[in-house]
Amino acid sequence: MLRDLNLQPFYSRDNCSDLVEQFFVPTLSRSVRYDRASYTFSPEALIVAAAGLAGLIRNGGAMRLVCHHQLPKDVVKAVIEGHRAAEDAILESMASRMLTEVDQRDLVGLRHLGLLTWLVKEGRLEIKVAIPRLEGGIFHQKIGIFTDERGDGIAFSGSLNESKLGWLLNDESMSVFRSWESQAHFGGIAEEFERLWENRSDSTLVVPIPEALRRNLIDFAPAEPPVLREQKATYATEEVGRKA
Repeated sequence: MLRDLNLQPFYSRDNCSDLVEQFFVPTLSRSVRYDRASYTFSPEALIVAAAGLAGLIRNGGAMRLVCHHQLPKDVVKAVIEGHRAAEDAILESMASRMLTEVDQRDLVGLRHLGLLTWLVKEGRLEIKVAIPRLEGGIFHQKIGIFTDERGDGIAFSGSLNESKLGWLLNDESMSVFRSWESQAHFGGIAEEFERLWENRSDSTLVVPIPEALRRNLIDFAPAEPPVLREQKATYATEEVGRKA
């Protein structure tokens, strides 16, 4: 359970040499839900978190993701004013690409796309797109919430995006709040995410990824779930296989 973890209230590269091993994997592996709002998202982030993600899936858990998608200013204006459907604008701008660029050389070896598409197919990953209402603005939220089966939660807010660079390489920092100790801070972050997810934000329009794109992702999904193995020796080896 999340209460079993001995987490620091603040993390940076100066007091934490490995955010993935010391924070992300242990929290994710004890959760049944992971909610994340991030400026950028990369399928590589799923592989980086493979050990924790294996636990999340084994727990019957799921993820909700809100991330920024850049549209031309005139298109954003048309969408906000109701002259154009957000789904059509997003789908056209994405064309044949995903929400983020994927290095095609890595797809076979690391199975980024296979893991992403399997999660979508199984209903374990829901993705929504954030479009700022203010002209010239960007969606720059960087918050996350882990929830375990008891209903306890851990929230974080900081500088890192949901990407390999954010979790492994960049000089990032974040503050951590426990629901049973810092309800005001935790509740504020949790409510902010729900406000975004339910499209109740005054500053940001949040819509599901186009259904055509979701179906396309499902078409590429493997029949069997990818096998995820623990990469760090400090945690027990986890696998996601037919038992999931």
